[in-house]
Amino acid sequence: MRIIQRVTVVMMLVCIVLPGVAITQQSDTTQRFSADQYSIHNGHLHIKPYDHLFFELHMNEVRTDTVFLYNHWGSSMQISFPDLPPFLEITPYPALLEPHSEGFLLVTYDAEARNAFEMVRDHVVMLTNDTINPVKRLHFIAVITEDFSGYTLRDLRNAPVAVLDTNEYHFGTIAQGALVNYQLSLYNMGRNDLVIRKINTTCGCTAGTPDKTVIPAGDKANIGVYFNTFGREGAQRHTVTIITNDPENTYLFFHIGGEVVASE
Repeated sequence: MRIIQRVTVVMMLVCIVLPGVAITQQSDTTQRFSADQYSIHNGHLHIKPYDHLFFELHMNEVRTDTVFLYNHWGSSMQISFPDLPPFLEITPYPALLEPHSEGFLLVTYDAEARNAFEMVRDHVVMLTNDTINPVKRLHFIAVITEDFSGYTLRDLRNAPVAVLDTNEYHFGTIAQGALVNYQLSLYNMGRNDLVIRKINTTCGCTAGTPDKTVIPAGDKANIGVYFNTFGREGAQRHTVTIITNDPENTYLFFHIGGEVVASE
């Protein structure tokens, strides 16, 4: 089941911008506009901070929220989005923002269509007729997680169970420039498929690559862990984080470390 969230204030705002109906403006614009609130300045367009809108987004969720705008210009500003990714819908209200007036963008983010996990960053192009930076970019950050809150006791009994064969590997002392390889095994001790959602590492010097991402019950996946010692020296300890669909043990941690001696 897909979750569809609609923020109440958004729907109230949409109601006042139906076709043929203008946004109601107060007579005293200076009372409405606050430079502190519209702290993002992109040419003549001022924007309220919006980087928090899609935090804690579930994998099957569709969320709609607003980005508020202010036209700090003596001319009307045209706003359009010519090339959006399939998981984003953005509609400006109004599409022609009058001088020294407020508007907003209605933004819908489809996490299932995004098909990603954990923190993801996306950039979209907004076209305007602004004399300063007419081609503007909006940056959206989403933190997409799996929702286990609806699991019953039966679901938990039948869920996958992720188990690593070890949590740490110490490679001893090696010369700088060497490549350390280690094969880590991830077992599924549960009753349903275990899915590797994502593998993160603490730095670009370390990587983890599984031979498969779907592990049937009773089976295992081999994860090749690589550590490149180029440019490294002294004691090393790096972490590989494996994210799965195990509701009881979603995050598993593996540490690789040792001593790197500089080449003479």
